[in-house]
Amino acid sequence: MPAPDPAAVFNRAKEGWASPVGHIMAVTGLHLSGRNRKSKKLIVASWNIRTMLDGVSRPERRTAQIAKELQRYRVNIAALQETRVEGQGQVQEENYSFFWVGKTEGRRDAGVAFAVDNKIKLTTLPTFVSERMMVICVPIDNNMHLTIVNVYAPTMTYPDEEKEAFYQELTTIVSRVPPQHKLLVVGDFNARVGSDCETYAGIIGKFGKGKKNTNGDLLLHFCAQQELCLTNTFFSQPDKNFFTWKHPRSGHYHLLDYIVTRRSGIHEIMCTKVMRGAECSTDHYLLSARFARKFGNVEAL
Repeated sequence: MPAPDPAAVFNRAKEGWASPVGHIMAVTGLHLSGRNRKSKKLIVASWNIRTMLDGVSRPERRTAQIAKELQRYRVNIAALQETRVEGQGQVQEENYSFFWVGKTEGRRDAGVAFAVDNKIKLTTLPTFVSERMMVICVPIDNNMHLTIVNVYAPTMTYPDEEKEAFYQELTTIVSRVPPQHKLLVVGDFNARVGSDCETYAGIIGKFGKGKKNTNGDLLLHFCAQQELCLTNTFFSQPDKNFFTWKHPRSGHYHLLDYIVTRRSGIHEIMCTKVMRGAECSTDHYLLSARFARKFGNVEAL
């Protein structure tokens, strides 16, 4: 089945979108976050770590290694993909608690997890949706909540039916998030969206790079339906702080991992960028976003 045309969906949807702030940002690429720069920087990250399993060649526990890197970059909550850990579980390291879900049978080629700073006092545990998706909700300032959806999308080699089922499930999850909640959808989408900020105004910012593929069509269609934007493309970054994956054979760099939010909330994202220095034996780079909010139930960070 051919991928739906996201441009057509967006053109229909944007007729009812009248946010002047969102429109200004879509056209100019401005972030309008100057007044928030003095706020506490809540840092949410996404990282395809390739595995969370311990290996004989690594003397250190995998979760301990990841936790050290996250602490170096002061990440508060990290969404991890391709963990390959079986079933559901959790473990606590010195500074982070890990919650994961993976396949219970067959080849363990997916799996997602959250790593949460231990200073954050969760009121509810993460929700395990599938081996490709899980959700966490945390209290933030002003008696509000932040819902983070962690995703690991099928690669280009998967059948169209599986890709469509993934986005159908993701659409259901995002549609259930209360409108008063702040929302982030983060993870490895295995998609390239390109740089056409005119056709996809409000979805792609003016700082997109590269070319679009069919998985990118699916992601853009989803964003158009849910009135979301790809925060990576709204900030001017050099290539080393933009692309999240290096092709192992060609050596070319691509953007496959995204931090997505509602278009109405883009002004609260202060910066989205890649941290090349983080190391955990993966071909993906740590992607982080600074969010102009504070946690509402937390020890001194």
